[in-house]
Amino acid sequence: MTDDRVIDIRGYLGSSDPSLDLRTFAVWGGAGDLSRLALPVWRALNLLGGNWGGVLSVPKGHPDPTPDTLFALDLRDEPARKEGSGDALGKLEGEHGPCLAMGTEGELTVLLGEHEDRRWFLQVLGRSSQVPVREKERETLLFLAGECAGLLFIRELSTPLPSPSSTP
Repeated sequence: MTDDRVIDIRGYLGSSDPSLDLRTFAVWGGAGDLSRLALPVWRALNLLGGNWGGVLSVPKGHPDPTPDTLFALDLRDEPARKEGSGDALGKLEGEHGPCLAMGTEGELTVLLGEHEDRRWFLQVLGRSSQVPVREKERETLLFLAGECAGLLFIRELSTPLPSPSSTP
């Protein structure tokens, strides 16, 4: 017996109600193995009430770099927006471990780590800046960031082809 069904996202929401509005989303950068980022990014959006989530990077050592988006889910626009926000990235400058920063517009950014010449982040935009992040949400967000980091660094999704790290 094979299990080739589409994942029923209601299981992650703790509900089996078939009338549950699952919200649709647009994907940018989801080809091939990058589609594995969809579930942790979607869960981060659902957890925080955002309307855009993505995995992005900036070159190390560049002042005020524009972030490059590797993968994005957009719950607001079709086609998906691919631009993240650089506001909270500056607050994470000099940090090395998994840590969280909030920007002025309510965006949350988690530093995932560094690989080769880039710093990598999970970001959620479009949430209310007036709603604080509870401790349980913070813990869950850091767990989801760990899933993204594992995909980036262990599965080598952060390594562009061809690269010495991406070739067997």
